[in-house]
Amino acid sequence: GAVAVRRCKRWNRSADDFFIIAACAVGLGFLFAWLLYVAVTYSPEELWNMLRSGGIGSLFNGGMVFYGGLAGGVLGALLGARLAKARLADFLNPIVPVLPLAHAFGRIGCFCAGCCYGIPTTSRLGVVYTHPAGGAPIGIPLLPVQLFEAGLNLVIFCVLLVFTRRTKSKTLVLPVYIASYGCVRFFLEFIRYDAARGALLGLSTSQWISILGVLLSAAYIAAAVIRNKRKGAEAPRA
Repeated sequence: GAVAVRRCKRWNRSADDFFIIAACAVGLGFLFAWLLYVAVTYSPEELWNMLRSGGIGSLFNGGMVFYGGLAGGVLGALLGARLAKARLADFLNPIVPVLPLAHAFGRIGCFCAGCCYGIPTTSRLGVVYTHPAGGAPIGIPLLPVQLFEAGLNLVIFCVLLVFTRRTKSKTLVLPVYIASYGCVRFFLEFIRYDAARGALLGLSTSQWISILGVLLSAAYIAAAVIRNKRKGAEAPRA
């Protein structure tokens, strides 16, 4: 949040508008992250049985899924911008690079809690949990995939900082971020070991979302490049 406020001031964006946008984005982000966790963890039959037995409260003891949070965050940001009577596109370059930075800290939290853990390993990188809060197997060396993702999120953060300094576009930073993280998440999913991720045709829910995000982002970036080339070709020459 502090980094985002500083970047907004540097880009001459209203900090007050940012706080409204951020509040709505965080609120809906948490809600959608929880909803996607419930959707990929429980079948409709299990949810119905929990509702009938009065055990629906146990749903609030579970985790969250980042992609749900990202979708909810975008919707919340749109709502916040509308409430603030601001253009969300004006805030993308200052704010979007901060998302992987925040995500990196979140993954460090996953590592400390023992959730979103990696596959068993015999290498020296293995981490053994004795009292995990997040359900990691006890006494088995596991790859710290959470820290791998945290490190790669920091790399994306640095890349986006450079990108926003060099681009003239107000909107390209978001698809660049989604495509970058989508590639990272797709491959890291192969070395994750937690079962509460959902699966279809051999790929996890997050991998399918990653594929969709990368394809849509690539299409948007390609369209923007073609549009800019056409504008350059149509520009009058002296």
